[in-house]
Amino acid sequence: MMALGLLVVPAAAGDQGDYREGADFARQVQGKGVEALKNAQPEQMIPNYSNSPKEKQYYGGVTAESDGALKNDGATAWSVSETGQTVNESVVNNPKEKLSPDAPFIQAGREIEGKAEHVVGKTGPDCKAEQVTHSTFTRHVCERDTAVFRTCDRVVEIGGHEATRYEDRNAHIDRTAIRWWRDGTRVRGTFPAPFTGKLTAGAVHLEVQNALHAYGWPTTITVLGAQAGYGQSDWGRRDLGVGGVTLNAGQSVEVVITIQASGHLVTFLDALVRQLSRSGGTMLFHFDFYGSSEVRYWVPTTSVPPTCALEKEAGAVKVNTECSEAGGERTVELNGQRYTVSASCWRFTDTYRLQAASQGNCEVYANNPACIRWRCMAAPLATSRSVFT
Repeated sequence: MMALGLLVVPAAAGDQGDYREGADFARQVQGKGVEALKNAQPEQMIPNYSNSPKEKQYYGGVTAESDGALKNDGATAWSVSETGQTVNESVVNNPKEKLSPDAPFIQAGREIEGKAEHVVGKTGPDCKAEQVTHSTFTRHVCERDTAVFRTCDRVVEIGGHEATRYEDRNAHIDRTAIRWWRDGTRVRGTFPAPFTGKLTAGAVHLEVQNALHAYGWPTTITVLGAQAGYGQSDWGRRDLGVGGVTLNAGQSVEVVITIQASGHLVTFLDALVRQLSRSGGTMLFHFDFYGSSEVRYWVPTTSVPPTCALEKEAGAVKVNTECSEAGGERTVELNGQRYTVSASCWRFTDTYRLQAASQGNCEVYANNPACIRWRCMAAPLATSRSVFT
């Protein structure tokens, strides 16, 4: 017993040392965990941390009155997200789930219903086993082609071309609009051509407002290569043979008056120049010219491209055309002139089907009356991956 006691005492001493070491460590770390939590800065420890997240507005605890804001924002996020749009498109484009009365499980159910009395009506010692048909649902994944539609625009183009028309012209040239001077035994004058064009007719009028209405001497008037003659006592209007003569506006046109007088001709001609040059007086003298001018003008036009770029796509079929920009009047300017152009429509939008829909390898399931529902899964453009049940 003494030997056993001696062996036990060292063991107890060792345990006490371990305890003391553990107790000392516990006192050292006591409170450090709480202190660490008090001084923790979550924004440095948690990525994208915020003590006021935007989701806070949705949770009011027991004081919350409505979850309307959460529903509205959730609906908005669903409508703009790629996932939401994909699901919505699937719902819209998927045909209605068919439930055919010829489906095997429907027929089996009707058969069971028809012989229900025969199956369950037997009780007691005559009860025997009956074979009952049951349905097993399986899942099949396949791919089919969906119809692909795209649109393109045809914009009305504004163009035009030049055209020619002829406009009537006429001019009255009074004597005071002519610069006169004496040239030896003649009187000469010049005036600028009043318009550009070709003359069809012309006339000169000479009259002295006295009892004789004339100067009493034979007079010849020459202009543009044509002559008009007056006898000793003649006066009034004389036609000029100027038809076909071409004028250019501003060009100098010469007039020559020749008088066959006897004696003191120079003195008479000087007096005639003064009378022709001043306003008033007793002398009437003027020219009248008639003709036409060629006028160039712009004729605006509109044209619509017959096709757009999608027409050249392989297998493209145009299925619809609509006016996407209403017609009306527009103003264009060319060479300083403004023109009004009108069109019934300024932009047409064509819709093309680039790929027709087909069942692909889903046809075997689509035509099977036992397949009662199907849904579309995410798939590449123009291909729909479907799940049949």
